Amino acid sequence: MAIKLFVEASEIMAAVAMTMTDTKLKTYESKQGLINFLKDGKKIANSNKIQYGKPTVKTEFLRAFDPKEKTFLDEAAKGISAAKSVKQWLSNLNDRGVKVSNPVADRVFMTGDVWPKEVQKFQVSAYGFSSYNSSDVIFKVKKGYYGVSLKKKATLTAADPTIINKAFDSVLQGKDFNQIKEDVRKVRAKYFARILKEALSKGPIKIAKGRLPLTDEELFKFSIQDIVKGSKRALLDLKGYGKIDLVDPKKSDKSLFPSDIDKDPKKSMRSWVNRKLSSNDSIFTELTKVLNKYSETFAKALLNLVLKTNLYEELKDNSFAFALVTAVAKLDREGNPIIDIEPAKPLHTVLCGLGALNKGSKPYKIEYDKVKNAKADAAKVYLLLKKGDVTILDMELRYKGSFTPQPQFFATISQSFTKVLKDECIVP
Repeated sequence: MAIKLFVEASEIMAAVAMTMTDTKLKTYESKQGLINFLKDGKKIANSNKIQYGKPTVKTEFLRAFDPKEKTFLDEAAKGISAAKSVKQWLSNLNDRGVKVSNPVADRVFMTGDVWPKEVQKFQVSAYGFSSYNSSDVIFKVKKGYYGVSLKKKATLTAADPTIINKAFDSVLQGKDFNQIKEDVRKVRAKYFARILKEALSKGPIKIAKGRLPLTDEELFKFSIQDIVKGSKRALLDLKGYGKIDLVDPKKSDKSLFPSDIDKDPKKSMRSWVNRKLSSNDSIFTELTKVLNKYSETFAKALLNLVLKTNLYEELKDNSFAFALVTAVAKLDREGNPIIDIEPAKPLHTVLCGLGALNKGSKPYKIEYDKVKNAKADAAKVYLLLKKGDVTILDMELRYKGSFTPQPQFFATISQSFTKVLKDECIVP
């Protein structure tokens, strides 16, 4: 049975790899080399070179150094890739105008719920987030501190990993977004209340006795007793079909509360809502209208959240630099590592790219991704955040099991914006 950790193994592997020279790292780039890396790396991970916020985190990270686990060998390969990307970044002219020859970390800090004391000064609380600085690992190289948000994928041609996964309303933090949030709230309540009324008049659910609330907001949030499980369930989230007794909930049809799998999907309330979401009459259409109404405000807030565009303004500390790093590696059938390097995306470079796009007068806009939406299921929609003709972020809104909470929001940096970074901002 594979070992499961509550920490990300690739982070500690990258931490260990950054304490090694390029020559030393090359000795680990084989099947046996990865085994040796885990054996040698555990000693480093257990030393003062690696700092942890609390002992339990250290204990959990040390569990990753098991050479019998293929998963951890793969994570080791990804950690080496991440370190190579960071070394490449620091060897070039980095954010603070410094080149570091043959960079090797003197000390590494593993962040999380609790940051090690030495780097707590970089843990910025801003824009509604206690850790606006999203560094997963911070490397101390000579007098500089270099934080990275670390993601991973198997190959260079694989889809880029998601760099944000949050509830949609978490993007809208602060007084500046009160009106947007109010508009979103009204749109969601009005839309889903209408869907419920349609379902009650000609769809899978009926009211046997009693009356429902009249306002959109109350109807949207209205819940009934689940007579199978005993908990409350929103009308909107019912998975089954049948009659609802609001006077005596125990007399409601049990077919309203099936198990996780709908017994009759064609009749179910869940399928009714999904069909609406997949039609032209979708909540996503309404939400997109709101986002475009406030496109400049929303886009800047989103880019700040995803790309940390205001981090240096908040820090005002020239000893810290930040980059987005993607580890690229996998094991072949024989267990040999295939390790690639994807250039890091330093914050300075990202700001350069956005600056290049801002030279024109074209506004930000949110568009549907027609190609991806043609293949999408009902409870999600793919969007593009664009500046003029350049897509900056590929985005996705998705409902996960329930329609009453805010949808989940996902975003990745687009290939077209990556090209801008390479063409305009001298990314290797």
